[in-house]
Amino acid sequence: MQFKMNKTIQIIAETAFSHEGDFDFLLNQIHLAKKGKVDYVKFQILLDIDEYFIENYPNKEKIKNWTFSKEQWIKALKLAKLLKMKTIVLPLETTSACFCKENNHLIDAVEIHSVCLNEIEMLSTFYQTNQLVILGIGGHTPQEIEFTLRYLNMPKEQTVLMFGYQSFPTDVSQLNLGKIKHFNEIFNTEIGYADHTSWKSSEFLHLNKYANILGASYFEKHIVVEKGDQRIDFESAINHYDFVLMRKELEELQNILGTYNSFSLNEKEITYKNRGKQIVASKNIKKGQILSKELLCLKISNEIGDFEMIDLNILIGKTTTQNIKKHQVVRFQYIS
Repeated sequence: MQFKMNKTIQIIAETAFSHEGDFDFLLNQIHLAKKGKVDYVKFQILLDIDEYFIENYPNKEKIKNWTFSKEQWIKALKLAKLLKMKTIVLPLETTSACFCKENNHLIDAVEIHSVCLNEIEMLSTFYQTNQLVILGIGGHTPQEIEFTLRYLNMPKEQTVLMFGYQSFPTDVSQLNLGKIKHFNEIFNTEIGYADHTSWKSSEFLHLNKYANILGASYFEKHIVVEKGDQRIDFESAINHYDFVLMRKELEELQNILGTYNSFSLNEKEITYKNRGKQIVASKNIKKGQILSKELLCLKISNEIGDFEMIDLNILIGKTTTQNIKKHQVVRFQYIS
């Protein structure tokens, strides 16, 4: 994909597990995401904890208490759709992946977590799906990403590679944000940036803009009710006011960058261009004369001619159809 400016910005509010099993908290997050003017609200779904974790995994029982039932997830998804937001579901195991398939009318995009990127059973659930598929590529090589893209066998415009440094909070010196441009050039698909810098800093606003200039068009950040409230992943989570600011800053950048697919000049650019030197007669020229370098020159004029500076050599050898006075700009009707 060639570098493009002014691509449509898509902002994602990631709920993750910050609800810690409090369903009302999750519903509040959805309402706040709407206030934050996001495009997508994202949910991580874990329905079968034994499929995901080994038997004696630390904190397994604690995490089990943070999970919701299928019915609760359907209610949350319906609320997001009622509020006219698009939804992303990140299933953590195949049971949740099947839930996504069964309820795809409520889900606009699915995301393959970076920990599942090359898991065949997970990928098989979404083989040739008609949904948008986001791939979490943090910590993965181009070869691993290529494997998943080939396996899914989907159109490139239906996939997004979500780049992010999975550290809470992220040390920006370890971020290596330039990989966005690299992945953009290799895979010719949409790129996203998931920021995990500290909630105490406004760095994410600058990093989003850098990522956009490098080619990213999807921007993700964790959302919470209260910044700094020590819930899981709180280190990088922001509130809905920050999401509003995030959109404002990205849209301002888009306005500055302008349109990527048009080289037409706006009115002010045309005015500035017309201040340039014009092709004029260097001396009086009679009708029927053949133009030579000695008869034409470039000068600043209060008139605007019909020819550009680059046309000077083209005019050499042409015959005049009327008299042209010294320092008069050259027009189409003067030349045969």
